[in-house]
Amino acid sequence: DTKVDEDEDEDGDEIKDGSEETIPSHLNDDVVYNEWLSGLFDRDSWTEYLQTWAPAVVIGRARLGGIPCGIIATETRTTTHVIPPDPALEDESTEVSFSQPGQVWYPDSAFKTSQAIRDFKCEDLPLFILANWRGFSGGQRDMFHQILKFGSYIVDELADYKQPVFIYLPPTAELRGGAWVVLDSLINDRVIEMYAAEGSKANVLEPTGTVGLKYRKKSLLKTMHRIDPQLIGLDERLKKVEKLSPNDKNTINDIRKEIENRERGLFPIYNKIALMYAQLHDTPQRMKDVNVVKNVVQWRNSRRYFYWRLRRKLITNAAINDIVKDMSLNEIDWKQAQRKFDEWVVKQYNDDVQDEDETKADKDKDIIKSNDEVIYDDKTFVEWYQTQNKGFNQFRVSLQQESIEDKLQGLVNRFKGDKKQLQEIFQKLMQNKTNESSSSDDQIVNID
Repeated sequence: DTKVDEDEDEDGDEIKDGSEETIPSHLNDDVVYNEWLSGLFDRDSWTEYLQTWAPAVVIGRARLGGIPCGIIATETRTTTHVIPPDPALEDESTEVSFSQPGQVWYPDSAFKTSQAIRDFKCEDLPLFILANWRGFSGGQRDMFHQILKFGSYIVDELADYKQPVFIYLPPTAELRGGAWVVLDSLINDRVIEMYAAEGSKANVLEPTGTVGLKYRKKSLLKTMHRIDPQLIGLDERLKKVEKLSPNDKNTINDIRKEIENRERGLFPIYNKIALMYAQLHDTPQRMKDVNVVKNVVQWRNSRRYFYWRLRRKLITNAAINDIVKDMSLNEIDWKQAQRKFDEWVVKQYNDDVQDEDETKADKDKDIIKSNDEVIYDDKTFVEWYQTQNKGFNQFRVSLQQESIEDKLQGLVNRFKGDKKQLQEIFQKLMQNKTNESSSSDDQIVNID
């Protein structure tokens, strides 16, 4: 694999792997610059396919630090969907075309997305989804063309994906409505991780919809009367007049008109404040605080971050798959294997790295932490794990031994004979194993 930052300078700011970012230091209006500006993946590695079908979604393959990946991205521009005429109906059939705004999933683009995920799964490629969708198109024509079915296909393919999946919201991107539902990391929490860049927004409802449901006019009026000094004074004045002079209808009506005029003047201001309050729930930091996204990754650092994160996920996934086999577990019990792997990482890393505060380490000894918590930096984890191949192989052998012991114990418990018969069975099995080993050794000697 090509390391993304193997030739970093002393500050670690520059990438020298062929996709470095070149920015002219002195801009001149008379000079036209055609310099390469690096993006998320390796230079000249992007290859798009199925370009003319469902152009509302862009799919292709690229490399990240030399690692092949599948990419699904959003087309933010308006595209044209063309239905060709039927040659069998010369007089009645004509070509039909209509525009499709960007950032929306349509029946064809949703099916294209699910088909791309399936293709990448068959190739065992890690998947990057650069999410920027505001939802699914739900018009009558789209419902007739089975938008719900093709949208559910995306969930089905993600639920069965085996390689790491990174859902990343680039700067200024939005993820709303049904698009959020089909890309939720809980669909397959073993492999799917969601990240957001600064300036991105995500929520099931847009701020206007949130305000319309959670902060309606009645709630806004209640807030006005609680905060605005003039309305507070008018409310007190109205109560006083209604108590002392309940028959003075003119004065009471005048006060109520003043209150209505004040409410009418304040409503647009308070409505904007409510929208801003709802928008604060869509920020990347808020999404991280409620554990919707794993981390906030700046766009300029995304390439290096995702390279090391991808290598770490590939390592941990392979290790968990090996442990599942060693422990003879079902695939749905992968969390048990992950717990074993985390325990091994905690033990080995604490043995290799001596913490300054050993007393604190002793107190937390019985607490099982994930490997992400023990070694937070992905690069540090990858470099450390590469020195632990021998130790991990020994750990796997011990797990295999425990698994075999458990199986044998189960067989012994179900055996109805006496102890002597059981010993004869084990002696016979060991004798067969010895004969097989000796015969294989003789074959090797004869070949030599």
